[in-house]
Amino acid sequence: MEIETSSSGFGSSFRASLLPVHFYSLFNVAFPFPRNIAHSGSLHRCPKTSSVLTVFVWKNSAPLTLSKDLFFLVKLFESSALMHISAVKSLLSALSQLSHQYMCEASVGFGPVVNQKIGSINLLVERMISILVNNLHRVEPLWDHVVGHFLELANNSNQNLRNMALDALDHLICAVLGSELFQDHVPSRLHGTSHDMEIRHAHLRLLECSVLSPLRALYFFTQSSDVRSGSLKNLLHLLERHGDKLYNSWPNILEMLRSVADAPEKDLVTLGFQSLHVIMIDGLASVPTECLPVYLQDIFVIHMMAILTLSEAKLMDDSQDQSQELSSDC
Repeated sequence: MEIETSSSGFGSSFRASLLPVHFYSLFNVAFPFPRNIAHSGSLHRCPKTSSVLTVFVWKNSAPLTLSKDLFFLVKLFESSALMHISAVKSLLSALSQLSHQYMCEASVGFGPVVNQKIGSINLLVERMISILVNNLHRVEPLWDHVVGHFLELANNSNQNLRNMALDALDHLICAVLGSELFQDHVPSRLHGTSHDMEIRHAHLRLLECSVLSPLRALYFFTQSSDVRSGSLKNLLHLLERHGDKLYNSWPNILEMLRSVADAPEKDLVTLGFQSLHVIMIDGLASVPTECLPVYLQDIFVIHMMAILTLSEAKLMDDSQDQSQELSSDC
């Protein structure tokens, strides 16, 4: 199989007839070929791709080494920014389907087989992240094709997959909010702006809420304490890096932090307090006026909970020290 690009920047063609099996599956899902193509050596232009990407299947092509195959695939994913949006969606759907397949196989396997499947899933997740990062200028129609699967991984019984999903969401959420789309996004200064600017900011409002919605879903609708903790850690990272760019998602953020006060896990209280502290230091100016009373109430309640948590921890440490001293005296 040869991939040729006419304007992707690397200007050369790649020939491969022996790719890893799961990559063959990927291309079969993303760009289905007629069965007689591989034997006829004829040309087939993928209907789901733009004119930038043309796929040829050649008869008796010489196999390449694995390193060259991976180089070819990396270039394919990097050139996704030049593809038609429907081709990118197909590529992401194919990656998600393969990852889901490996996830199911890992759930019934054991030993080295599970580690192998998790390694394959990690590779596919990295490729999905790479595609989204290369398409930040049009991320909104692609977001759900990836995030839905990451939420599925985050709810898996395997802790490695849960951590993988949380890391991927952390990377992507910060990448989107740190992109050029949000560089000049200051909703509090919209008064008197043009109609076109209002439409643009309305679009960004929806995107902002969509991008942060996975954290809320993971916190409120999962039973795993490490996932709930991970969602709050991701929120803390987000507030530290891009809290000044938020506006419309503050009600959901404050709802998450308010619920921390009722959480039985002590580490959630600590994370909630850290997030409120970051808001107070760096992000208070971006909090809408109507949300300030809620924020002040939350910071008081969680501050008191944090003090109680620290006091309980200190009492436990003192009690353990006293017990050790008594044991040594005896």
